Amino acid sequence: MSNNIDEELAKLDRKIKYGGLIDFPGVVALGVGLYAKFGSDGNPVHPLLADEMVVNGLIGAGVIIMVLAGIRLLRLVTKRNKLRAEKG
Repeated sequence: MSNNIDEELAKLDRKIKYGGLIDFPGVVALGVGLYAKFGSDGNPVHPLLADEMVVNGLIGAGVIIMVLAGIRLLRLVTKRNKLRAEKG
């Protein structure tokens, strides 16, 4: 039984690591969007970042990706904690 739980914990740890990788593009999109909106002082890093619709799209896409990845990670971490408690 303990061996089965250990295998399941290893699978969950891998899924959690991949969840962090899935979250990364959302963080980058949000960061670039916020920088372009508030920190560029009229000198965008890329010409596309001068367009307000592109910037708002980056912010929106980044938030959506981060929320979806966060929900998935929260479920995985909760499941992992339950298995750890079962294991003792």
